[in-house]
Amino acid sequence: APGLLGAPLDLQSAQDDAAMMRAVKKGGSGRTIVIVLLLIALALSGLLVWRLFGKQLMGEQASAQPLKQTGDAFALLRRDDALNQAKAVEELRSVLAQNPALIEAQAALVMGLAAQFDDAQAELGSGEAHMARVKAAGVTQAELDALQTVLTAQTEVVQRTRKQLDEAHARLMELGANVERGSPAESAVVRADGFARGVKGDAEAISRAVQFAQLNPNGADAWVGLIEPEYALNGGTQLDEAVKQLQAMHDDAFFRPAVLLARLELKRGNADVAAEQLERVVQLNDQHALAKALLKAIAK
Repeated sequence: APGLLGAPLDLQSAQDDAAMMRAVKKGGSGRTIVIVLLLIALALSGLLVWRLFGKQLMGEQASAQPLKQTGDAFALLRRDDALNQAKAVEELRSVLAQNPALIEAQAALVMGLAAQFDDAQAELGSGEAHMARVKAAGVTQAELDALQTVLTAQTEVVQRTRKQLDEAHARLMELGANVERGSPAESAVVRADGFARGVKGDAEAISRAVQFAQLNPNGADAWVGLIEPEYALNGGTQLDEAVKQLQAMHDDAFFRPAVLLARLELKRGNADVAAEQLERVVQLNDQHALAKALLKAIAK
């Protein structure tokens, strides 16, 4: 049967094959050079793509580990004692040293430092009240001097933790300026901002709690539930409302609500109720030094 050019198919195929072999023999070295150059071009283009986007591509895979470390550190804050707070802050600083723009880690660090600052204030306030009682009892000057030394040290702790909190809070606001709206990162920023403001006695704390609720209409957050009580303890006036909020919280693995409730009850003059809350905390977490100190102050 004739081919497209009129020659038999087997003859035409043989002629084509022969022509191809002659071309290869004649220009084989040139083809080799072309292939090598093509491979080099592909390698260079791959290198360019890696330089432009490699960090982002790897970042998406690597982000899971620092986020897990952040979550583990944040969970330590639920124990609420000074040792776990310090461990959480240390681990979060370590995460941020490797991931300085990780908003979730910065937000968790702000909350850890805010808790430390608030507890330092509470301890200082308890020490000052004890000093006033001791003075009224007419103790010796040596005893007063010893107590004053303790108060001076506590004051230094308050000042140091406030400075650390302010620096971390400012960094969070810097990172949060361009956060994706409606994202979990935005919720983390709003929660930490509100908690820190509550501890500092800033009335804007309440608006952050409202904002968080708007961002998360289908889910409450225990830490956000502490924003108003923290504000009430540090300058706010709605003690009764804050008490109601804390009384509605039931989580035996989260100790801060009980400690805040005890502190609010002490402000309202209900020492017996406060003692019940503190005794429960100490029973569940024997490391909680602040709860023990407040119990000791109540007993005097």
